Amino acid sequence: RVVYTNGCAPYAERVIEARGLSGLFDAVCGVEHAGFQPKPRRQAFETVFAVTRVETARAAMFEDDPRNLTAPHAMGMRTVHVAPERHEARHIHHHTDDLSGFLARLV
Repeated sequence: RVVYTNGCAPYAERVIEARGLSGLFDAVCGVEHAGFQPKPRRQAFETVFAVTRVETARAAMFEDDPRNLTAPHAMGMRTVHVAPERHEARHIHHHTDDLSGFLARLV
């Protein structure tokens, strides 16, 4: 379980802590971990996935911006668009407006 944001990792870590989710993730990566290449650039995903050893064929990407699901889909990941409104696109496998509920159905 990896958090990857176009923001910086220390900010993401503060948000994770404020939400009571500390200790749930294997890594927290910010744009600095992607060589300051932002999502949706494929190179950014390749860099972060290499650093965190994500096996894309066995992973899923959860994202609120549909553009940021294009590269992970092309890399073999399952993709989940998390947003109030559904966005139909070939690179989106699933949609949810309730991430907690979606994840609860998986376990």
